[in-house]
Parts: sequence; C-alpha cells; structure tokens
Amino acid sequence: MSKGQSRGKPGSPAGNRSLRMLIALALLAALAAWAGTETTATGGTPHTSGQTPHVSGPGEITLLPGTVPVDEEVKGAVRQALIQAQGVVGTAAYYAISDVQAAGDWQFVSVVGLEGLDPSMEWNLLDHASWYGLILLRGEVGGLWAGAVEGTAAFSRLLAGVPDAVLAGEARQALDPLQGPVAPASSYRFPWEPGTSMVYGSLGVHDAGFPSVVGLWKAVDFVSDGNTSVGHAPNRLLAAASGTLSYICRDGTSVAVRVGDLLYVHLLDHSGLTIGRTYGPGEEIGPLRPGSFSDRCGWASQGGGWFHVHWGFPNTPTFSAGGWT
Repeated sequence: MSKGQSRGKPGSPAGNRSLRMLIALALLAALAAWAGTETTATGGTPHTSGQTPHVSGPGEITLLPGTVPVDEEVKGAVRQALIQAQGVVGTAAYYAISDVQAAGDWQFVSVVGLEGLDPSMEWNLLDHASWYGLILLRGEVGGLWAGAVEGTAAFSRLLAGVPDAVLAGEARQALDPLQGPVAPASSYRFPWEPGTSMVYGSLGVHDAGFPSVVGLWKAVDFVSDGNTSVGHAPNRLLAAASGTLSYICRDGTSVAVRVGDLLYVHLLDHSGLTIGRTYGPGEEIGPLRPGSFSDRCGWASQGGGWFHVHWGFPNTPTFSAGGWT
C-alpha cells in the first residue's frame, strides 16, 4: 500500500465502499452460479454445469440434454409426468427427451431412461437405455402443460380426449398399453425388398443393450451395399409386420423408431416418421443412414456405400421371420 492511501475501517467512507464492493461481487458470483444450474425436478437439487448431475430418485427426475430443442414448460411437465409414473417407468438414473411432436394443444413427447453413463454424461439409445416410451401432454391456460406416461391410467384418460383430427381412433387404441399389450404378429417378414438379400451382421443375434431397453429383447444387424444388380437389397427399409409408430429417437444424423413390437434403428429422417402412423407388412418405413456415423440415436462403423438396420425384436422361442426362428 503506497503512502497516503488508507485501507479503510468499517464505518468509514472508504470501509463502506469496500464492503459494498464485496457484497456486489458476492451477488455477481451467486448469479453466475445460478445461471449455470438446472433444477433437476420439482423440489429437486440444482446441479452446476460441468458437474455430474444429480441422479433421479423418488419424487425427483433429472433430465439430461436430449436430441431436440424443448421449452422449459414442456420439460417441467415431462418431469412431473415421470415422477407420477415412477412405478411404471422404473428407476432410471437419468432421462432425456428424444423427440417432440406438436399438434395444436397436444404434444407427443418421446422419452428415454438412461443407465450406465460415464462422467461425460454422453448417452446413446443402444448403449444406455433402460426404458423408453411416450408421454402425452395437453395444453392448459397460461402456457402450461399437463401430461401422463404411457402405461398409466392417466395416459389412457388423456389419450381418449385427443381429437380424431390429431390422432385417428385406431391409432389411439394402438398407443395405449392398457388396452392390452402390443400383440405379437402372427408372422414376421424380413424388413427388406422380397427377392433381394441383406448380409447378417458380424455380431449375429445379440443383446446390444436391448435387455435393458425392453426386457427380453434381442437384436440383429442386416447389412447391404444397395447393389441390386447382384441381388442385394436396395436402401428401402420395410415394416416386418403391421404396427403403429409409438416412439421416436430423432437426432441430427439418424432416427430410431418403435413400430408395433419391433424397433428399427439407423433410419434417415423424413416427415413421414410420426407418432400414430400405422404401417402394414411390407410398407416402406424409409431409407437407412449410409456410411459411418455416431449420434444419440445410434452409431455405425461401415463403408460409405453400405447401410444396415439394427433390428430389435422380442426374444421368444416362437419368434420367426422369413422362415427363420
């Protein structure tokens, strides 16, 4: 401290200025910390960006960054719906929103429950999902939303009120698990063009996270280069059985969908992939993503001209497709 300067004492003008400055700095630090937090649930504990988020538990839900932009009001309604349905959705450590489909006063929100994440908190559907399903939201006065999770009585009541202009009656019934579980198809076909072939993936029939995604599921990869001149399947994924689209993971690179009791992963995005869309056997779902890629809805390591479907199906002794069991 140079000659002539005074450090100041409490109560003196210089001391008061120093005290006010310290208070201001403390307020700025508190505001900065508040701006870097996200409330994990109604009544939950905030967490600071860069730290491991608080794990979901009874009465609280932690939402990790999802695959699509979502309003805070919608996030709040999703958290509340998950809290009310914790006996149905299980006990995932974290959750994320993987798609939002808006239709007037209604929103169809696809959500995935996540386990086994490393400290980076990065996730993808195939490696970390422990549950996935649909949450239906209805707009209320003041820009708020009320919602319910599939498999709950509240979801059934809410779904019954969706107008036909938004969702056809047949689709409403197919989307409600309490109307009865999705009935297995009497027969399944392979999900590609008849008369052509796809190569069995090197992993064969494998788990690839599916026992955690949906109990007792398996998966297989079917690969093609699209060379129809030698009988290889074109890039045109077909429905292996009739079913209604009831879940979407839509990232910037690829899409995964649940149709009936089957899961189709590594699709290219297009406008026809919507909740409530019903497919017949052999109807085109869409093209697959060629080349190597990685996003939250899946990943693949393959040549630039190659594509494959990661096909999830029920692990039952009676499951067969195209004559194979």
